[in-house]
Amino acid sequence: MRSVFYYTIIATLIVCNYFSQVTIHRVEKTSRNSADLRKSLRDTISACKATVGISVIELETGDTLSVNNHIDFAMQSVYKFPLALQILQEVQEGRLSLNRQILLDEEILKRYSWSPLKKQNPGSTIKMSIDSLLMYMISYSDNLACDKLFQVVGGPGTTNDFIHKTGFPQIQIKYTEAEIGADIKRAYLNTSRPSDMTALLKAFYERKIINEAGTRHLLHYMTNDSTSHKRMRGKLPQDVAVAHKTGTANIGDEFINACNDVGIIAMPGGKHLAVAVFVMNGTMTYADAERLIATVTRQIYDFYK
Repeated sequence: MRSVFYYTIIATLIVCNYFSQVTIHRVEKTSRNSADLRKSLRDTISACKATVGISVIELETGDTLSVNNHIDFAMQSVYKFPLALQILQEVQEGRLSLNRQILLDEEILKRYSWSPLKKQNPGSTIKMSIDSLLMYMISYSDNLACDKLFQVVGGPGTTNDFIHKTGFPQIQIKYTEAEIGADIKRAYLNTSRPSDMTALLKAFYERKIINEAGTRHLLHYMTNDSTSHKRMRGKLPQDVAVAHKTGTANIGDEFINACNDVGIIAMPGGKHLAVAVFVMNGTMTYADAERLIATVTRQIYDFYK
């Protein structure tokens, strides 16, 4: 298998055109009224039988807006983003190497029935670099890769400590994917409020958590992903770049525990938005939850463009 890093070098050149390091500055206030957007968003989510949280930060101005920000939402695979930040910070500080080979033995492989990593790399054991595991975790939202990287750093508790020391004590990461799979109630203990996630995205994008190389590397995996494009990207123009991470839990025919999408949108004219949309405990179909996130994102996009 050709090195993941090879592809990253090529594609990062494109990604960085959309997500070059942002310069924070105040701009002249426009006539737009955030109260209009807040009302529009509340009208949209009021028709849904779900708890919905929304946050947006315009990165160039620092302007913010949130809805239902007092609620701790189940992140699900959104917490793979903080884990990726931890991995890349440890690489930056010399404690890990992206080229380090990790053995996935038969015992861990058999725990995960669904795994793009397993499907694309058949065998009773697999040896793979930390970089490849990072790619599968972010671009494919692979649970096996996530839990193996948790093992590499010392477990969810170390990631929880990392994110708190980084300045985000409200974000809670307590359980692995396998542990949540054994008891769905644990999903509600890996949590974030919407504004904490957009603040984390902002700090990441401003290169305050990891360096330029690490930021570009992760932006590439978040932009060139194979997870659902029917949420944040669903109703945006096709030429709009989005670096994002989805999260999903216990999708049934008429009930969802969580359907989320968080990320950075490259707006026309060079502006950028950090956006988080969390949908929790919804009496709705999976398709309806994705359409809701797409609609909310489009309302935000139209307001700020």
